[in-house]
Amino acid sequence: MAFRPFIRDVFTNFKVYLWIDADTWVQQASSIDLYHRLASDSRNNIVISPLIDVTYKLHFNAKKFKEDLEQIYGCIYGDAGLVLACGA
Repeated sequence: MAFRPFIRDVFTNFKVYLWIDADTWVQQASSIDLYHRLASDSRNNIVISPLIDVTYKLHFNAKKFKEDLEQIYGCIYGDAGLVLACGA
């Protein structure tokens, strides 16, 4: 974690930097493309995904959690966020 702020110092001359934790499962390659497109857009300085796990529904109201997720992703990613949140 201590290295993250210095990624640009070590790996210079890149326009986009993508940090994926070692235990992350990338389910679809298109998600990497989505991050790249969003990060390449001059309106976005940083693209962040909240940590969400399938087991969280055991700790929260699943319906409210889904509604909140749709709202958050929709605000951040627009229509693409609804696809991410809903899987539609």
